[in-house]
Amino acid sequence: MKTHSRTFFFLALVVIGLFLFNSIPAFPIVESPLTNVLGNPSFEQELGPRVTTTLQHVDDTIEKSIFPSNWDNTSNRGISTPAIAGAPEGSRVLQLTESALTAGSAGAFTFQTVTGSGIGEGVFVSFSAFVRMTAADADGTDGQLQIEFNDANGRQIAATNTGDFGLGVLATFTQVTVNATAPTGTKEVVFTIRLNTGVDTDGTGTTIVRFDRAVGTISRFPIAIDASASKPNITKGSPTFISTRVKNVSAIALNNLELVASIPEGFNFIDSSSRVDGVPTSAREGSKIYTVGTLASGEDRSLGFLLVASSAVQAGKKYEISFFVRQTNGTVRSSTKSLILSIGLDPLFDEGTILGKVFDDQNENQNQDSGEHGIPGVKLATEQGIVVVTDVHGRYHIPGVRPGRHIVKIDGHTLPQNTKFITEESVLIRTTEGMLNVVNFAVKLPEPQIPKQYRDQLNVIVSQGTDVTVPELSIQINSEVLRMGLGYFEQDPVFHIKTNYAELIAGWRFEIRDEFGDEVWTGYGLGAPPKEAPWTGKTKSREPIQPGVYSYRLIVRDREGREDWTPLKYFRVVSKLDRYAPDDPPVNVPVAGNMNIERDGKRSIPISGRPTLLVRGTTVPWNQILVNGEPVAVNLDGSFQKELYTQPGKQAVQITTADPEGNAVSYQEEVTVKDSYFFMVALGEQEFGFNKIDGNVEVVGREDKFHHDFYQEGRLAYYLKGKIKGKALVTSRYDTGDPRGELFTNLDPDAYYPI
Repeated sequence: MKTHSRTFFFLALVVIGLFLFNSIPAFPIVESPLTNVLGNPSFEQELGPRVTTTLQHVDDTIEKSIFPSNWDNTSNRGISTPAIAGAPEGSRVLQLTESALTAGSAGAFTFQTVTGSGIGEGVFVSFSAFVRMTAADADGTDGQLQIEFNDANGRQIAATNTGDFGLGVLATFTQVTVNATAPTGTKEVVFTIRLNTGVDTDGTGTTIVRFDRAVGTISRFPIAIDASASKPNITKGSPTFISTRVKNVSAIALNNLELVASIPEGFNFIDSSSRVDGVPTSAREGSKIYTVGTLASGEDRSLGFLLVASSAVQAGKKYEISFFVRQTNGTVRSSTKSLILSIGLDPLFDEGTILGKVFDDQNENQNQDSGEHGIPGVKLATEQGIVVVTDVHGRYHIPGVRPGRHIVKIDGHTLPQNTKFITEESVLIRTTEGMLNVVNFAVKLPEPQIPKQYRDQLNVIVSQGTDVTVPELSIQINSEVLRMGLGYFEQDPVFHIKTNYAELIAGWRFEIRDEFGDEVWTGYGLGAPPKEAPWTGKTKSREPIQPGVYSYRLIVRDREGREDWTPLKYFRVVSKLDRYAPDDPPVNVPVAGNMNIERDGKRSIPISGRPTLLVRGTTVPWNQILVNGEPVAVNLDGSFQKELYTQPGKQAVQITTADPEGNAVSYQEEVTVKDSYFFMVALGEQEFGFNKIDGNVEVVGREDKFHHDFYQEGRLAYYLKGKIKGKALVTSRYDTGDPRGELFTNLDPDAYYPI
């Protein structure tokens, strides 16, 4: 093959307005299996009153009615649905009790009816259930499953049943099945569960039969077929085992059956793995044809084989495997069943990886030299909407990058004020299959304000936050068991309070209630709550609290009166004078009642979109760090990080480091906090090509762009995030090269508002 190609390429970074695109509706790609047309099949719901299901059409896969039917519950039929141990499905079963029948009873039975335009001559009906006889009498009364065919007037034309089960009294359930074919004139199918005609209707019989997991199916083919893949989503070189099950749902045996499987190009068929009911077999050529042989009424058979996706398949595409059953004379006995395999990209071999570092380039040479440290907590994003944050060493990585051109851009809002970009703030790269791309960003941080003689003890970077912080509000008592003597605690309890949005809190109150929900004590205040709240054990009437179990919670409100409640927590008061009290008494909380009202708390103060400050830095390992008086965890390497909600405008942040001996260094920095910003990264590209091809073109036959002399390919992608006044937050992305692309991907109707 000779290929002559002239390619013209155009690439542009574009500034995009906010467009609205019509979304493409999703569509199913895999058929449902044969459906149970019976409502309440495991008898978990109350029986009756609707007993008829209407089917609009019947084929190999039955669409279930929107309003499924239920089992008839006419009185004096010996019907009940007790809850038992060992039920095959759920906890309840249908029970027919012969002794419950009284004079005038028509017998012990229940039924459901299926009607509609989908019911007619020649449809194949199957009815199965799990049964167990728990008591028997001497006259041979037994259970039966019966299929009845009625005309348009409800008159019975024919009926087929299992006959008496003949299983006797058993400790376990057994599945039984009956199959039948609708005769001429059929307009209704009735599924009946009953005790046989020898039943006594005067209450003298003692037979009891239980039923569970009833399944009724209707098909226009005598063979029902289903298929599945062990891995429906695979990559090149990956195997997947294909399993099929065929079942005879007709009333007669069918001979000379064979399964025909059509395998798409690009897949290697491993015949040595083929199995029929677990026994090795082999397929004949043409399509892959397996001998099934004879299937008796109700009999099923399982077949399976292994497929391996070769290098000829294309990532991102779907391939269809189809199956049907026929007889050797060519008569088709099932509908065609389709199974879809999706080819994905292998993260290691089909996709690329981007990694790099954001570092403080003090000498501005675009290289990280000795003493130039990475910058933690910096947010970066690609045009695909992939967002990452650098670690404590300023490193980041983006795995599973689709081959092609991409842009990586720093979100400058997450760098300290007056930071200078040494390299560009956005970088264009091209990645190919298995390629590792390194993208480093050099910036110059402003000169630290901490005096040089203290920088070995404390280094701090303060910037706008990354908006990944989760709101925190909690309260915890220092001991869940409080021991009281003569009106005083052995040790006064202290409630420890934590929050990371103290600046948004205008007032607080702290409640303790008894098991009846009555208020025992309440503390309150304006502004943010204290870090610790001691309590003397006195009630609001200044009396000592009595022994018992109590609940407590913290409630905070903002300036608009909206409240957040912490989840309920509990403690127990025991008297030291009670000599029978255990050394470690449990705090037993009732599962219902006043101590469970709003147990999980609630949140109504809008936090999403609120500005945050990110404080990170390093100190001497084992030192303690306080940010605005709040303790912050210090890692083993001395690094620390804290993001806290705050108000817009100029805010002061105080960071203190203290060694185990109490020697401390404090630093305060004033930061201007913005409550509005706009960040966007976008890529537009277009490729034009001209091809002249001769020779064998089969190897490129799947590529659409080789089917014409002239071709063009293009892509437009962007990611944006905008915030206005700390109240409106919009995240949007769109990629014409990604079918999963969406215009808005993170809109919360409870907390976000349109721009």
